[in-house]
Amino acid sequence: MARIYPREFPAEAAQNPLRRAEKQFYEVLRDHLASEWIVFYSIPWTAPRGPNGALRDGEADFVIVHPRRGWLVLELKGGRVGLDSETMAWWQDTPSGRKSIAPFEQARRGMYELRETLEAIPRDGALVRALTFGYGVVFPDALLSPEIAAGLPPYVRREMISDCTVTPEQTESWLDKLLAAFGGSGGLSEPPLTREQGQRVAALMQERLAPRLALSTPLSVRLGLVEDRLLEMTSQQAATLQAMGVHRRLAVSGCAGSGKTMLAIEKARALAREGFRTLVVCHSPPLAAHLAEALAAETAPPVSESGTNDISGGVVVRAYEALVRELASAAGLSPLPTAVTGDRDVLAERLVEALSGLKSAPYDAVLVDEGQDFTESEWVALSYLATSKSSVFYVFYDNNQRLGESDSGNDDAPRDTLPDRLQLMQWPLTQNVRNSVPVFEAVKGLYDAPLGLFSYGPQGPAVSYVETPDESDLKKALRSRLHILLYDERVPPERIVVLTPRPLTDSALPDTWAQLPAPQNAVRYFDIASFKGLEASVVIVVELDALFEEDPRRVELAYVGLSRARGQLILMGETETLQAIRNGLR
Repeated sequence: MARIYPREFPAEAAQNPLRRAEKQFYEVLRDHLASEWIVFYSIPWTAPRGPNGALRDGEADFVIVHPRRGWLVLELKGGRVGLDSETMAWWQDTPSGRKSIAPFEQARRGMYELRETLEAIPRDGALVRALTFGYGVVFPDALLSPEIAAGLPPYVRREMISDCTVTPEQTESWLDKLLAAFGGSGGLSEPPLTREQGQRVAALMQERLAPRLALSTPLSVRLGLVEDRLLEMTSQQAATLQAMGVHRRLAVSGCAGSGKTMLAIEKARALAREGFRTLVVCHSPPLAAHLAEALAAETAPPVSESGTNDISGGVVVRAYEALVRELASAAGLSPLPTAVTGDRDVLAERLVEALSGLKSAPYDAVLVDEGQDFTESEWVALSYLATSKSSVFYVFYDNNQRLGESDSGNDDAPRDTLPDRLQLMQWPLTQNVRNSVPVFEAVKGLYDAPLGLFSYGPQGPAVSYVETPDESDLKKALRSRLHILLYDERVPPERIVVLTPRPLTDSALPDTWAQLPAPQNAVRYFDIASFKGLEASVVIVVELDALFEEDPRRVELAYVGLSRARGQLILMGETETLQAIRNGLR
């Protein structure tokens, strides 16, 4: 029994009465040829044709291959057929009437086009050229008598035609004779191919005429599908705003990826539409820039000396220290020296002093993002921003993070407590809407908060663990992975971020980036603490071994770093470190 493609006669063709003869011959070839033969039914191709080499479509009813003898292109015409002696044109009777056909020209043209296509293949093309090739026509319903055969036109020989006298059992013999007619020497190629060469030819023909394709989907496309689903989930989260709207003072807590920042953005938009002078504040300047871009907020002019805000009904986004300095200037206070940057108590005192010096409250609504970064003295100062009964004060914070310094320096201070003096109603979020399922599962093991955590997020690429025993291995692995992401997976550089738990002054990343070519060097890199509140489609976390040098903050650093990835997470470190992360660093 021959190998035949497709394995089953197409159902649509089987229902077509005009394909009856093709189906019968398909079954004859399948059932009566030896196992070495390979049969391809209804094979289309595209090949250059004509003097200008324009592409044209071609097709053969049957392509029949013997790995050591050669290959044939056959055209089949069922029903009554004949040749008009006056026009020398072939005809065929069909249910819709007589039509002109050109079976020998079709088969001959198909043979040469297919040969050109196959011989152009660099691998094993020479073996194809060594094979005998030819063409023929099958008239399964016609009888070619000796008298008619004697009157065939000069471009047709009797060996080229199979008629109704050729039984199924005689079909292989007819094919052998046809190959012999085109190649001589019994149809064997000269010199004969070895069995191994024949197998290679068979594989080549099969790959070209009946390819098994699984088209790869670049990571950029898969990430797009993941993010479309995450966007849909995040939009659903916006419905929470309606329930939140009845509260003027609210603390919204949740895990990384629970949509806190999205809710802060949407709430700020809603308040601005209602005419509230709205402030969005956070500690991180990169996050403030992201929030301003998301809100499409122009850089607001500073608060005037009169204490009024020039942005009527708008949204102002500020990093905390910039806000303090801006309000101090508006209140007429002397500028703070740059040396106090980082002295959180001094900045908090200056904010209280500035607000006391303004004639009126500069904002009607204050929204604090990444609230876990603020100390108690800073909360006291921020509370002066919204003192009237009609003012709105919202805090969005992660009850599993405390990467900022506490007032007391005690890193074991409770994470899930905001100062009681703020008198905020608690609103917990427990559903992850940022991460794909594999990223969520990796982050979940690092989550340590009173409430559970769940996700209905989309599937995405598996988390990739890359062993990098030393700095040299890290640089090599990082360059290789960036090349794959940018070139093979077609991920734009702006959708990729590389993070490290080390301060950048102690990291190998700046030196690595100085040696990277474009576009790899267009990929951004940050230390983890600076990237809080932000996210990216692809996140690569490197130098993970440093987590054990950052005790006791390693769980929180890992939690923040891993949770930044929306679709693809890649972790690089020593074997023991990667295993420890899998175990939640406990």
